[in-house]
Amino acid sequence: MSANRFSLKGYQTRAIETLSQFLTEAKATGEVTAAYARAIEAQGMAPLAYRDYGFEQVPYVCFRIPTGGGKTVLASHAVATTARDYLEQSFPITLWLVPSTTIRQQTVDALKTPGHPYRDKLDQAFNQKVLVLDIDEVTQI
Repeated sequence: MSANRFSLKGYQTRAIETLSQFLTEAKATGEVTAAYARAIEAQGMAPLAYRDYGFEQVPYVCFRIPTGGGKTVLASHAVATTARDYLEQSFPITLWLVPSTTIRQQTVDALKTPGHPYRDKLDQAFNQKVLVLDIDEVTQI
């Protein structure tokens, strides 16, 4: 697979840029709700209440992308963006949730394959020091 095949499309780039701005502001101000409101406003969207789902001042986001919209490649970029702009961690632990066993296996296989575009973004962001574990390997953490 070619890395160009998984280059971010315009809407994906905008989503990552918005995530970066939101996380940077939330980190700097400690005001997640206000950072969210500004992110919504900056996109020209109507005001939408932030729901923290009990996470309080820990930013909670959800990308709504249709089937085939590139959620997995976007997620690879989101992990790197979050580590850099909010967590300030060189090597964060990430829990990757998926809706089915089939998608879990496909995602794990791709993320465990050096050179695969999903894995490639993570390797670039984290200096080739990426460990991908499936659910039955969790005791290796």
